[in-house]
Amino acid sequence: MFYHNNFTRDSSSLHYTRLLHIERNSADYAIILALTPEIIAWAGNCMTSYSQSRQDMALAENERQEATALLHEHLEMLDNDYQVAALFARQLYADIPDYVQLFDFDKPMPRTQSRKQQRVTHVLNRHSRMVAEGIHPQMPAGLMARLDTSLQQVKATTIRRFDKSVDARQAAREHRALWSADTKLLRLLYAHCVMVWGDNDPTLNAMGFAMREQVYGK
Repeated sequence: MFYHNNFTRDSSSLHYTRLLHIERNSADYAIILALTPEIIAWAGNCMTSYSQSRQDMALAENERQEATALLHEHLEMLDNDYQVAALFARQLYADIPDYVQLFDFDKPMPRTQSRKQQRVTHVLNRHSRMVAEGIHPQMPAGLMARLDTSLQQVKATTIRRFDKSVDARQAAREHRALWSADTKLLRLLYAHCVMVWGDNDPTLNAMGFAMREQVYGK
């Protein structure tokens, strides 16, 4: 049942229902309503296009949220691996505090994502220099490899989250554009209906529109 024809006030479900009625019934009334080729082409699959757009937008948003959750998970792993490395370094270099400072293990882990990555990169670079120069004692290679793996996972997931955020924003923009185009064509189709039937004909409901009595509660 349709209670108004103010299409900009439609909920998503009402908008969908209007388009469903139009897609199902427009072909039967195209001639009597003197519909233009533009309206006919749109009406023939308007609900299908809208439904697909909603699905695309929901999928893109879900993928963005999943990428965000995975990034947070990988950041937590990076923090944990860094803390393990820092604890090991303080024990390994207990008698050489300058080495602890060289790694910046005497400082707390930064709070921002970019600074976290910079800190871990610094640790890995410092370790690589010590290995290249033959300086001992050295941090365990396996521990450094695990830290590097965590860093690469954060970098890769950051890129994925960015890409999925772009996709989600684009899908939302396309959905809004489709809604706007639908609204314009709904108004145009309604004008054709009123021109032929007036605004009290029950057939309006078949096309997804409200009768005048329903609008004003008469």
